[in-house]
Amino acid sequence: MDRITMSEAAGIDADDDPRDDPRADPQTLRWFIAVTESPSFSKAAAELGIARQKLSAAMLALESGPALFDREVGGTALTEAGRALLGAARIRVAEAEAQAAASAAEAVEHAQALETAPFPITLVAGVTVSKWTTRWDERNPAHPVAVMLVDDAAQAHAVRDGTAACAFVRLPIVAGGTRDSEVRLHSIPLYSEDSVVIAAKGHLIEAADVLELTDLVDERLLSPPQSLPGWSEIAKNPGTPEQRDQLLGLTPAQLIEVVATGAGIAVLPASIVRTFGRKDVIARPLTGAPQSTVAIAWRADDDSRETEQFVGIVRGRTERSSRAEPTPPTERKKAPAVRQRSASSHAARRKRR
Repeated sequence: MDRITMSEAAGIDADDDPRDDPRADPQTLRWFIAVTESPSFSKAAAELGIARQKLSAAMLALESGPALFDREVGGTALTEAGRALLGAARIRVAEAEAQAAASAAEAVEHAQALETAPFPITLVAGVTVSKWTTRWDERNPAHPVAVMLVDDAAQAHAVRDGTAACAFVRLPIVAGGTRDSEVRLHSIPLYSEDSVVIAAKGHLIEAADVLELTDLVDERLLSPPQSLPGWSEIAKNPGTPEQRDQLLGLTPAQLIEVVATGAGIAVLPASIVRTFGRKDVIARPLTGAPQSTVAIAWRADDDSRETEQFVGIVRGRTERSSRAEPTPPTERKKAPAVRQRSASSHAARRKRR
């Protein structure tokens, strides 16, 4: 059965009936129905909890076409057009209420799905997040964290494409392409860690407790040159650009595996070496090696409650704290007593004079 318009129900040409205008919204039609069920406009307004003038204005706007109320009879008596409109109004209001109920049910279902779906985060090798994920799981037992390990080269991809809500990355965050660069990220540095130099077991560096850059001039560096600033200028075997490019796509675990063959040395964050440590690879501290900074990153356009809560946990906020709450001012010792003593001393001096 086709849905009839209000104009058709009232027997009026649609082009001439303003009541089919979008302004004849379900709320106005509910008021119209309430008026028809009440002996007077005043009583209808009181039952609706609105001003009498507001109700009258709404009915006048609705009645800008054929008259809906019989002025000769008075009160809320309807004309033939009014009775036709009443039937159409009941249909439209019922449809609107059904749609609103369906939308509300969908919203509840969506909220319940969010509350039980995992909260996805990614991290690069060597980063430990258990203290934060444990705190999250304690506060959201039905909405646990799902942790995914990603390669450094793709450390922010999942956040940028929406697969993950947050990412624990090593700075800097480099965009992987034009599309990636269009997605702006927020990031907060969390901590820095030292880097170490690694080599195959039995290498000469095993005899040293701490190494300096000059100790490595004869070595072939397998990790990217930026992992050891200044080395390229003094190295005797820097390797060709083609050789270095072949190593760029290696994951930390693969790089350590290559080092274990004796092909060269590498400089990596200490936590990565601990994560993928091997008995046939040794590590030594390196003076002047750059530190690695770990940060949490998320999309700048992500204002969801879940992401805000997780970032808050990482930043150390308690369950009751709020980002909107200002930091309490530091109490300072008051100095009025000193000023009062100064004033008293001054008065005493004047009295002695």
